[in-house]
Amino acid sequence: MKHLFTLFFSFLFFFFSHAQSVVYVTQNGSGNQSGGSWSDALPGPQLQTRLASAAAGTQFWLASGTYKPTTGTDRSISFSIPSGVQVYGGFAGSEASLANRTLTSPSSTTLSGDIGSANDNSDNTYHVVRMTNVSASTRLDGLIITGGNANVSSMSEESVGGGIYHRNNQSSVESSSVITNCYIINNRAGYGGGVENNGTSNAQGNLTFTNCTFKNNSATGGDGGALHSITGNGRLAVRLENCLFENNTAPFHNGGAIASMGSNDAKGIVNTILKNCTFTQNSAKSGGAILLAGFFGQSTALISGCTFYRNAAQYNGGAIISVGYYGGIANSKLENCLFAFNSASTGGAINSDGDHGICNAELKNCTIAYNYLVLPDNNVDNGSGALSNANSSGTCSSKLTNCLLWENSTRYALNRTGILNEGTVTVTVNYSNIQGGFAGTGNIDADPQFVDAANGDYRLKAGSPAINAGDPGSTATTVSDKDLAGNPRIAQDRIDMGAYEFQVTSQNNADLSLNLRVNSRTSNLNQPVTYRLTVTNEGPTTATNVVWQNRLPDNLVYVGGSNLSLNNGVLSGQLASLAAGTSTTFTYQLQPSQPGQYRNAAQIIAADQPDPDSQPNSGTGDGQDDTSMDDFRAGGGTAVYASANPNQTPLPNVQSNQPTSDPAKADLSLTMFVSNRTPKVGEVITVSIIVSNAGGLPATGVTVQLILPNGVTFVSGSEVSQFGTLGVNASVTRTLQVRIAGEGPVTLRAELSNSDQPDPDSRPNSGPDGEDDTATVDLRVQPAL
Repeated sequence: MKHLFTLFFSFLFFFFSHAQSVVYVTQNGSGNQSGGSWSDALPGPQLQTRLASAAAGTQFWLASGTYKPTTGTDRSISFSIPSGVQVYGGFAGSEASLANRTLTSPSSTTLSGDIGSANDNSDNTYHVVRMTNVSASTRLDGLIITGGNANVSSMSEESVGGGIYHRNNQSSVESSSVITNCYIINNRAGYGGGVENNGTSNAQGNLTFTNCTFKNNSATGGDGGALHSITGNGRLAVRLENCLFENNTAPFHNGGAIASMGSNDAKGIVNTILKNCTFTQNSAKSGGAILLAGFFGQSTALISGCTFYRNAAQYNGGAIISVGYYGGIANSKLENCLFAFNSASTGGAINSDGDHGICNAELKNCTIAYNYLVLPDNNVDNGSGALSNANSSGTCSSKLTNCLLWENSTRYALNRTGILNEGTVTVTVNYSNIQGGFAGTGNIDADPQFVDAANGDYRLKAGSPAINAGDPGSTATTVSDKDLAGNPRIAQDRIDMGAYEFQVTSQNNADLSLNLRVNSRTSNLNQPVTYRLTVTNEGPTTATNVVWQNRLPDNLVYVGGSNLSLNNGVLSGQLASLAAGTSTTFTYQLQPSQPGQYRNAAQIIAADQPDPDSQPNSGTGDGQDDTSMDDFRAGGGTAVYASANPNQTPLPNVQSNQPTSDPAKADLSLTMFVSNRTPKVGEVITVSIIVSNAGGLPATGVTVQLILPNGVTFVSGSEVSQFGTLGVNASVTRTLQVRIAGEGPVTLRAELSNSDQPDPDSRPNSGPDGEDDTATVDLRVQPAL
């Protein structure tokens, strides 16, 4: 009998430990390791098994650290997420509720596929995460997902979705899941390097991403470097909001960031919705950022409030390619989008092609500027730097309303309209500003007068001919009620052309920005560091009653400063007035009391005047210029202490977030400036290169290579600059002079080519990989007088 009771209570313990609503997880576990609390946390090596058997409604709370699906070498093992299960990361390991979690970007919690030999991706798991026929309550939140490598050469499950494999294959189940606040980085697969979203067997699936970053993912043999959505005869809906796609690639196929493809027959439909997303430095053979392909089925897209910058395609569509493909249909609608400095050999920004199917594109209030062609043989042709349309034995139509096309070109010759039509296509352009002119109602050809195009500001100056020149029939119901900057879309009686609406109160604006810097990136415990917080007003009017706040991270103590107040861990400063074109700097000292990394963020919370490009008190993670963050390390350790952010938007990224403290490494970074970003042909400009060492060890043998494109030559200095030795927290500047020989867009690139010491977050001479030891500057060369 005693034996029977023992078995009974053992069963009860097993049952309740697996049916509990929250499972607490740390890397090493603690207490009885049941997962019932932080003090009895489940150890990381048991996470994969526990997840696979979890019941719907279970939440997994993961403390900071790295978790792998297996301690062995079986590449088929993944973190399998059952339907209705939610996985949350970013915990310190003491929180009592989700509201207590302080998210950072990237998160402190990593799901890694780096099994087998460390740092050798050839034996990594095929998929870091698997989700099959899951319900709408299934969620991933606050995680880094990295190191998946689905590299089997045949078309199989092991060739798709290195980071996440999201599968829908039951017609009786409408699969749906949410992935938010996640960082999907450095994953590889034949198709869908970051994520594969697959629908078959008449299945229906919905996949939503919010506040996610897709970076350095690659489709090594097919389409969709970051995300590949394809359906046989099912129906998929993909929604992405407030997401960043950076440096994703499909080097041998299409859609460097996203590929959305319907297939098999008309029943195969993929609907893609992109809202407030940014695509930068993605690349592919065609569709540097996005591929939309009917491919026997249908692919539809609604793209709103998105920015496409410096994406590149070897062939068609520097940012987007949209094709019908063999009886398929590709329909896209774009509104309030910006395309700048994208490049391809045809259609520097967008390429639309029927290709034995149907392709329709509609653009409203889009700004397409400074896109260009890069021809394989550097020859001049009549291609389009902005848009190209072709029927290719199919049907193709494009419609533009309230759009602005300006300074789109080849490297050597300007196609002034920026629109190329091949074959019998239908292109309708109305109420748009097209350089070189274009037939249609209400079209103009006039300098749009951007605020500062050389530095990426494509808002309209007062007096721009694009103001109040859009379709007079446009209303809040026919166009978006907000422009790309989030300002009211119809500010006066009539809509403007382009992605930005001129705000009637702009003459009363005070353009405030904030910069926060610490004097040392390393410190001892209980040793004060000095912060300099600078508030700048770029005008045009005086700013009054400006207030800023710095929510101090835990264990970072205020020890001194002037004209500041401290209340419940919130440090504040105030300016009664700040004249246009001036700055004021506050200096104060903070002292770390525990070892670890401190991420300290500040923001402007109030001002009497409206700001054209930021909103006071909107959080420290919204990417606006009225917020700033800097970090330093104290006394070693891996703990992370971050400024709280009331609205839970992730804190802005800093370059040193990823590596742990290592006093035996030199942490080098590179910055480059030029004396003039809009030089004339034949003009000599000065290039300044700054190398900084934020590590704990001096750097020796430091050299930098400045890579010049064709038509730019050295006047003083040479391709390789010697920086010698950089001490801890030191910066060294070298200046060179170059002469510009040709017109058009020119990109200068500098890269750290050598250092005798290892660096925790970059590798010298590794090319334009987005690390902090590279820098680029874009020039817009003007004709000589």
